Order: sequence, then C-alpha cells, then structure tokens
Amino acid sequence: MKIDNNRLKLLLSPLGFEALELRSNSLTFCRPDIARGVYQKIRVDFQGRRNEAVYGDVSVSVTKFISLKIDELMTLNEIASNKERCWTIIETAAEAKVWERKFADLAPPAVERFSAEHANDLRERTSQARRRSVELLQHLDPTLSVYAQLRRFESQLEATVYKRAIRLSEWPGVLQVYDADEIYQLACCAVLSGREGAIFLDQDPLHNDELMWQIQLVADALLVRETT
Repeated sequence: MKIDNNRLKLLLSPLGFEALELRSNSLTFCRPDIARGVYQKIRVDFQGRRNEAVYGDVSVSVTKFISLKIDELMTLNEIASNKERCWTIIETAAEAKVWERKFADLAPPAVERFSAEHANDLRERTSQARRRSVELLQHLDPTLSVYAQLRRFESQLEATVYKRAIRLSEWPGVLQVYDADEIYQLACCAVLSGREGAIFLDQDPLHNDELMWQIQLVADALLVRETT
C-alpha cells in the first residue's frame, strides 16, 4: 500500500479530522459537524493484492465509530483516474503523494456539502433512536467500568432479560467493532431495560431498524467515552 496514513493525518488534522482505526483495508477520518448534529467522515478504500486500487468516499452519520446502513455515502469519482470503476491505480510513492493531496483538497469541502444536504433527513429518521439512546446513557455511570455496569445490570434485570441482552449482543450483524464485546453487551442491556425496552425482547435487530439503531447509538457513545 503506497497511500500513507501519517501523511494524510498531517493534511487532514488541521481541518478537524481525526483518524479512526476501523478496518484493515481502509483509512477513515472523522470530524463532528456540531451545527448539524452529525459526524462527517471521509474514507480511503483499497482493493487488489497490493492494495494498489484506491478510491475515496464521503459519508454522513449519527455515529462516530460505527457505520449504519442508513448512513448517506457518496463516492468521490472526481479524484478517480478510472471513472467507470471509481478508482486510481497507485504504483509509486510519488503517485500516492499526488493522490493524497488531491483527496485532502477535495474530500473536506465535498463532505461539508454532503452534510448540508443530508444531515437533517438523517437526524429526522433516527430521532426516536437518538432520543432514547441519550436517555439510556444518562443512566449509565461513566465513573464505573463497563464490566462493573454489566454486573449491575445482571443484578437488576430479570434473568431472562439479561440472557436475552447477551444473546442480542452476539446476534449476526450487531457487533460492528472488533474487541468491543462487553460494550455491546452493556448497550444491549440498556436498550432492553425498562418499559420501552420490553417491546424489543422478541425482536430481530436485522428486521427492526429501531432496535438496531438504538443498540449502535448506545454502543457508539460508550466507545466515545472509552476513547476520550
């Protein structure tokens, strides 16, 4: 891989972007759009045996570390040398530096325009999930470890509800961040708690967007707490 993460950090950090370690075959940079209440993300993806095929995209999300299927995303075709495949083949360090500079010049204003276009709709569609996730987070003690909060839920919830929450955290498609099992267990316990949580006890998160969004929003907020 010729594209260099550190060079991109130097170009993008003055613009408020933070590098996120999310996937092995991509580089993601994120900044909060405080005015619109979303996160702006720009990403470099790689394909090929040597990751020589490079393409960029921009997206808007209500979560920082997690990607939701509702997220709005657009490929930056204007920086691609192959317009049909939307990628550029990078063979040398010199070519990589030229592409990185072009990406750093074009992606930030592109994601700003994209956010202006899509943020309000995204927030409206997730309004109920965001409202409840905020309420749930207010009842999670940030002074306690994730493990300690899990033990508290284990003692407070009915045994069947707690076991359902653990199973829910292991559901295919739910765990989206490597090595964050306990955070997802805690998020699922929170979402299934209380009167509002009872309606989700027999629901499949792959067929119930509201359930999936609430889990991911709580998990994402917990990840933000853990990294700040």
